[in-house]
Amino acid sequence: MPSFSDLPPELRQQVYELCLVRKEPVNPWRNILKRGPSYGLVVNMLRVSKAVYHEAAPVLYSRNIFDFDDRCSEALALFLDRIGPANADQLRHIIVAFPKLSRSSEYFHLDQGFVAVFSALQSRCPRVHT
Repeated sequence: MPSFSDLPPELRQQVYELCLVRKEPVNPWRNILKRGPSYGLVVNMLRVSKAVYHEAAPVLYSRNIFDFDDRCSEALALFLDRIGPANADQLRHIIVAFPKLSRSSEYFHLDQGFVAVFSALQSRCPRVHT
């Protein structure tokens, strides 16, 4: 009996794109990490087999825009920890709220939490370009 893995790679890629890519930004807490409805993403597909996971995870992480705009800096760091280094390396597009600056005399300062997150993004997500 033929199986999904017997399909040509081009067709499997199309299936992954239909199931794992959204046109609008993805909230990773609602759409990926939380159990329950994932608002258009079929992330449970990643649990079918190791082979499907290795083919499909790069589609999920490289083709979506991840929106952290309403989350704190710790949430982004937690997301990077949960998805692991290989998937973090696939990220291309992230939305983050620009941190508030504090002013002391002549200088502006970033919150240390955001400095750590931006450093983590730079080192763990080298392919992010927007």
